[in-house]
Amino acid sequence: MDRSLRLHWIRFHLEEHAAGDVEIFSVEERDQKKRQDIVRTYIYDRDQQYIIVLDPQRSQRDYYLVTAYHLNKDYGEKKIKKLFKNRLPELH
Repeated sequence: MDRSLRLHWIRFHLEEHAAGDVEIFSVEERDQKKRQDIVRTYIYDRDQQYIIVLDPQRSQRDYYLVTAYHLNKDYGEKKIKKLFKNRLPELH
C-alpha cells in the first residue's frame, strides 16, 4: 500500500526536478542476466529517502524506467551511498 501512495513521486522528480537534496548520477553495473556491463542512472531524493532507477535508451536522449522505491531500511541508503561513490564523471 505504501508503494502505491508514492507512485506520483516518480513524475514529480522527472518533470519538476525536485529542489532540495536530490542527487542525479550514473553508474556502470554488471547485469547478471545478460552478463555484461550496463549504465544506469539514479535519481536519489535524500530528504524523502526515495530512489528512481533509469536505463538510458540507445538514442541516449530518453530513458526506460527500471524501478522506483522508498529506502525503508538502513542498508538501502548505505548501498546508494556506495553507488554514488562509484559514479561516472558524466551523466548518461
